[in-house]
Amino acid sequence: MDFITQQLAASSLFSLILFSALIVITLIQLYQLMFVHLRLARYPIKKKEIGEKNPISVIVYARNHAAYLENNIPEWLSQEDAAFELVLVNDCSWDDTEDLLRSLAVTYPQVKIVNVPIDDRFRRTKKYALTLGIKAAQYEQILFIEADYLPRSKKWIAHMQANFTENTELVLGYAPFPAGATFSTLLSRFDHFMTALYSLSFAIKGKAFSGYGQNIAFTKTTFFAGKGYASHMHLTYGETDFFINQHATPKNTRVEINPASHVFTDINYSYAQFVKDKFTRMDTQKLFKLGNRLRLHVGVYTAVLFYLISVGLLILGFSWPVVLGIYLFRLLLQYAVYFKIAKRLKHPNIQWAMPILEPIYLLQSMALRAVYLIKNNS
Repeated sequence: MDFITQQLAASSLFSLILFSALIVITLIQLYQLMFVHLRLARYPIKKKEIGEKNPISVIVYARNHAAYLENNIPEWLSQEDAAFELVLVNDCSWDDTEDLLRSLAVTYPQVKIVNVPIDDRFRRTKKYALTLGIKAAQYEQILFIEADYLPRSKKWIAHMQANFTENTELVLGYAPFPAGATFSTLLSRFDHFMTALYSLSFAIKGKAFSGYGQNIAFTKTTFFAGKGYASHMHLTYGETDFFINQHATPKNTRVEINPASHVFTDINYSYAQFVKDKFTRMDTQKLFKLGNRLRLHVGVYTAVLFYLISVGLLILGFSWPVVLGIYLFRLLLQYAVYFKIAKRLKHPNIQWAMPILEPIYLLQSMALRAVYLIKNNS
């Protein structure tokens, strides 16, 4: 303690101001770690009784996914402990999807097919196709997946449906980022992990603002009571996040993170596609409620300030043991909280690379944000 007192006494006024700012920023970060993210690490994943309940409609969205449908339909239909129908929505495909679905309808009569034909006179969005699928669904409870995704287990439907109660209308599942051997894939997976960290943690806290369209469930009553996607039907993106922003409440929303409830894809996800999806997310997020925008951005911006102020103090000659001590304390707490979360969300070993990945992730986030703002203002 005497050492710290001596260092503070020997520092300039500007250094003391920066150090005070670092303490405040660190406290904000620690608050998020201990009171938001820790909820996800401690969230029970085996508390619900799994078993056949009310029938549920599983809606599969497909657009030019003929290569996946023939192999994936048997996997979807092999789900256990659940009574369900499969509704395949073909959204204006120009590959062999429509012809394939016609033949599959003979093989699998329990599959309902909804075709949205190509019509150059109208600008139809994914939301329009999903709305037709929801209207065609026979049952009150609806679960969504996309044609290039598969459940991680035969209990996927059962785990997701077990969350529905008298008050629960919206269930948020999880879809891990595809694995890969390149550094850009590792960075993209880390970005995906951090996004999930905030969206799922705040959802558990009762402040849901985002989710995964490849693994989400809600009721038809909730959908049509809120006029579906009508308020944002003109936008080509954001069907899941806008719906959550509009309908999620602390009482009607639950989260499902049991690994058996995950869905995954083996699609080759390029960095260019990752950047494109990030820009689409930014388009969506700027229309979020103010509170949800703050929850989304505070973590990133305070982390950026943490690194900038730490480097600034070192450049000014402030005591490096003090700055390093604060950094290591924060890092150890991150490890303690994130290790269990990474294991649950099927991101093995990603937390060990955090000292390298986090600064690069933050630089990438700021760079993409700058590019996005420049493109939209030009």
